[in-house]
Amino acid sequence: MRPLAAVAGVAPESQLFRILGITGITSFGPPPTRMNRPGSVTDSFQRAVELEPGNPETVRMAAFSAEMLGRFDEALQLDRRAVELDPLNAESWEFRGETEFSIGQLVEAAADGKKALERLN
Repeated sequence: MRPLAAVAGVAPESQLFRILGITGITSFGPPPTRMNRPGSVTDSFQRAVELEPGNPETVRMAAFSAEMLGRFDEALQLDRRAVELDPLNAESWEFRGETEFSIGQLVEAAADGKKALERLN
């Protein structure tokens, strides 16, 4: 089983994991320095959130960018905001669960994984 699937008690063949392509947490190594430069992808996502603070997809992508750079507090805050903006969106719950899993919040990750599955039905 993949990490989040194991925590959520869900078979990796489940519809959620196929649709969202969950691969679990992978070691990405140190973040590329180009991501931290002004004008980087990270800056672009931050600017997009400033321009569209009510767009859950933009907020989710900014959260993912922050998570990949190891800025887990920022990522979790953005993931929570994405869920608040669109609580019926399975992907928002899945992203939040992945971030929680990354920082060891396994109970919360499992609960969010289950909520993501519920929203697919």
